[in-house]
Amino acid sequence: TVNTFSRGITASRSRMNRLSSNATKYTFSFPKISTARRNAAVIGSEFEVVVDQVEEGTAVARSYREAPEIDGVMLLDEGKPGDWRRARVTAYYGAELAAEVLR
Repeated sequence: TVNTFSRGITASRSRMNRLSSNATKYTFSFPKISTARRNAAVIGSEFEVVVDQVEEGTAVARSYREAPEIDGVMLLDEGKPGDWRRARVTAYYGAELAAEVLR
């Protein structure tokens, strides 16, 4: 069993070295994957949001999950700057969420 354990440690170290040498290649894709997973997980969820602005007829809002000018935003079907709305997430596009205002 000691020999099997040693081989396992050696294999683990070898794998870690291989992964670390390739880490820089994948570093920039991790945030995108993480954001997509987080956004996919909230489809159907409801949030209180504040509308920051309206761009080309679309209300741009954020919930407690989105920091201004850092994270993505929620695109709503209605609202004006300063409005607080309850919205249900219906889809995501990268870092942006699409949501419908609940009446």
